[in-house]
Amino acid sequence: MRHHYAMPAIQPVWAKALASFLFACALALLTGCATHCLTTGLNDVYALLQQKQFVDLTHAFEPGIPHWPGFPDERRETLYWYEPGRGKLGSGFFAGEYHRVGQRGTHVDPPAHFVKGLRMVARPQDS
Repeated sequence: MRHHYAMPAIQPVWAKALASFLFACALALLTGCATHCLTTGLNDVYALLQQKQFVDLTHAFEPGIPHWPGFPDERRETLYWYEPGRGKLGSGFFAGEYHRVGQRGTHVDPPAHFVKGLRMVARPQDS
């Protein structure tokens, strides 16, 4: 799939909030406070999580990102550049073309990539 972007896509705020919530749930299970978290309010959970160390395991989308060997590496190409001589199609502004496999990066919904019909976080349930 080929996409043309004037700027890299930015993850929507709701997606970051959902990812944070899912991370908090996973952290609660892993730290043994799941039972406690289920019997308290969200403010209590938030206060507890603030005491923990957050480790971001997200990889930036860029050539060389770790990926399954069956997928090609990401490629980027400058289509337009501010000055003449660098853009493949012209100049006057920046626009890049990005080639990447869609199933790359940090996932919160990997079972849905292996079992047809499971809901994915990034898109609504197919009807």
